[in-house]
Parts: sequence; C-alpha cells; structure tokens
Amino acid sequence: MLARKRISDLVTVNDAIKAFHAKTGAYPVAQGLQGAPDRGGNWVPGLAPDYLAELPVDPLGAPDNNGPQYYYVSDGSGYKLIVHGVSPDGANVEVLGVKIDPARRNETGFWAYGFWTEGFAAI
Repeated sequence: MLARKRISDLVTVNDAIKAFHAKTGAYPVAQGLQGAPDRGGNWVPGLAPDYLAELPVDPLGAPDNNGPQYYYVSDGSGYKLIVHGVSPDGANVEVLGVKIDPARRNETGFWAYGFWTEGFAAI
C-alpha cells in the first residue's frame, strides 16, 4: 500500500516538474540530490504553491538522510527525482513511467526508483 502512495507521489511531483519546464523552459534548479531533511517542505524549489499546493512527504520518510526519503536534483537542463530506501527486492514499481534507479541497483536488488532525464541516470 505504501509503495503505491510513493509511486503516486512521484508521478504527481514529476507532472508538476514537467509543467514547470513547459512554462519556464527549465527544470527547477536544486543542487545536490537532497530531500525534505535538507530543504524542508520546498524540497523541489519553485513547485509549491504554483504547480502543487504543497510537496508530498515520503510516508516512510526518515527525519534525516539515513532512511527512506524523496530526493531531487537539477541543474535546470536535466533532473533526477527518486524515492530512496525501498527494500532490495522491491515491488513491481515500473509503472506510469517510474523506473528502477540504475545508480542504486546491484546484484541483490535495487534501493531507489523514480524519474530522470538523460544524463542524470548515474547521479
């Protein structure tokens, strides 16, 4: 059930990122792959309140970066949006465009999934 909520949140945020890009010609800029523990409620700068009333918080979210969290990074020309801290065997998350993060995958499974543009897969 929580996996569905996390996927739904990512799809919602990704749609807002695309709307931001369609209007401005750039993605919201954010240095470093960080989430709410680092950036607070505005963990994807510029989306709330114009594109989303507020940004969702990972229902499994840890109070720091040592546990599950939504993360975002962008230089304006590309981006990566992931949920980190999934079980290594995971669930069937490759739905609605969500992909398993190649940078957080090994022989025992994967640790993150989300959306990214070309060039940001390895981040």
